[in-house]
Amino acid sequence: MLSYFWPTPDMNIFVAVSIMLALAPISMMVFAIIRGFEDTILCMECQQCVAGCPVKRALGEEYYGPKNLMTLARANHKIKSAEGRIFSCTSCVRCTETCPRALYVKHTMDKYRGVLFKENLGVMDGHKKLVENVRKYRNVLDPDRKKPPLDSVVEKVKEQVSKQEMALGLVEIPVVEEAK
Repeated sequence: MLSYFWPTPDMNIFVAVSIMLALAPISMMVFAIIRGFEDTILCMECQQCVAGCPVKRALGEEYYGPKNLMTLARANHKIKSAEGRIFSCTSCVRCTETCPRALYVKHTMDKYRGVLFKENLGVMDGHKKLVENVRKYRNVLDPDRKKPPLDSVVEKVKEQVSKQEMALGLVEIPVVEEAK
């Protein structure tokens, strides 16, 4: 069986090219599956998602559209995806609604945006500001609306829960002896 695929001296260039052409799509599929983008293989590239995309209509050629971004995700073209403004997607799910195969395109786009975000590619300044505010202040707003530290919130919740448990008789009320 191996001798069938093994290049022999009498193998001409046409046979070698045909073998390479047969193996290229298979290797792309395996590459996509290994990275977790198996849905992109099922796309039949009908462009229905692009036709229904409001962002594509608004931005025109500046935005690549769902189909092209899924193709780039399958091939792992990170820089080109970032140039195609993948972070402009509004997650409206119109692409999934119009897809004849009912592929969940939004999930694939979100997953690939996560990959790009980890490498700091394609993230717009507005997104960076939101992420920075969440990390600093635990909200997407600004320092003026800063929330209290998480530890103090947890302590207050524990206090309220224990008071409610005592009121309901779920916990024995501790007896405090008076100091003499």
